[in-house]
Amino acid sequence: MGKKSCFSNILLTGATGVLGAQILKVLLNETVSIINLIIRAKNQKQAQKRGLVLMRSIGCEKFLDRIVVLRGDLSDRDLGLNKFNYSKLASKINSIYHCAAATDFRISKKEAIKSNIDTTRNILSLANNSKVIEKFNYIGTAFIAGNHDGRFSERDFDVDQRFGNYYEYSKFEAEKLVRKNVNNKFCYLIFRPSVIMGSYKDGKINKFKMIYEPMRIFSKGILKEVPANRQTIHNFIPVDVAAKAIFVLSKNVEENNVFHIMSPNNSHCGKFLDLAAIFFNFRNPKFIPIEKFDFKEITFVQKRMVEPYIHYFNFKCIFCSEHTREVLGRYNFFYPRINNRYFLEIFSYCHNAGYITKADKI
Repeated sequence: MGKKSCFSNILLTGATGVLGAQILKVLLNETVSIINLIIRAKNQKQAQKRGLVLMRSIGCEKFLDRIVVLRGDLSDRDLGLNKFNYSKLASKINSIYHCAAATDFRISKKEAIKSNIDTTRNILSLANNSKVIEKFNYIGTAFIAGNHDGRFSERDFDVDQRFGNYYEYSKFEAEKLVRKNVNNKFCYLIFRPSVIMGSYKDGKINKFKMIYEPMRIFSKGILKEVPANRQTIHNFIPVDVAAKAIFVLSKNVEENNVFHIMSPNNSHCGKFLDLAAIFFNFRNPKFIPIEKFDFKEITFVQKRMVEPYIHYFNFKCIFCSEHTREVLGRYNFFYPRINNRYFLEIFSYCHNAGYITKADKI
């Protein structure tokens, strides 16, 4: 079956990020659309160079003739584009995938508002100025659930939750902007991924974030104890699988909707880290319930290292995605099972990339 293009011109933001790069790869391989990228750079030449490096990294150099790279800044007025480029973009874009976001758990409120809320407002403004747009695909996060205790499904949004950091807060506020932007011009689809991990095939990922960072810290033996619950449930989704699921839904769903992009099976935090410790030959710190943990027993530096992840090591929310899986099933898309074989691919890639080094036998 040949490629089918739903839209002639697509704008993708965040293409240099973990998920954005994979969405770009899927769009190039599964459609014949022109893909417009706004890349932050000092000048147009540097933006073009970054675009070329990106295309090489995802093995898509043969599609260079279908890429339009524009130098810009999504947080600036008119996306940092001159009037001509902005008007031209607005006149031809049929579909938007807004994937750009700052995902650092340590991000300040000011930077979070600029990078996640202002950018979303500006992209929505572009969409509202377009006469031909039909669909707005917003890539958010399941972690807008914050400190919610219990089930959190696609139907849930504001459940009086508090947020563990400004990343969660800003992504919640950005999703609120999308939800409020109801109109007759285009529909919106909101995608909430869980923890993005390396590709299902080989564990490859272009940036080591989220669970990768504490795993690396633990491998260095810096911490003897951490305020964490071994039974904390996490949901891991391979980045290539997430990108394909988003594409399938964005291609087929024609009305406002929210989807949870996550695996059908969860993983226990303790078991995952035990498997990592066995693979890399290190001892995990002792997990102590946060209510029993004495923070006076660790240094200021140790606290700074572990602080961004305490919220996630004591996470009580259970993500639900029955609605999303039911819709995906209509289009014969089914998630692969997350198991130890996949985790070993993740660890192997970390090792081969030099991110975490295997220690001598302990």
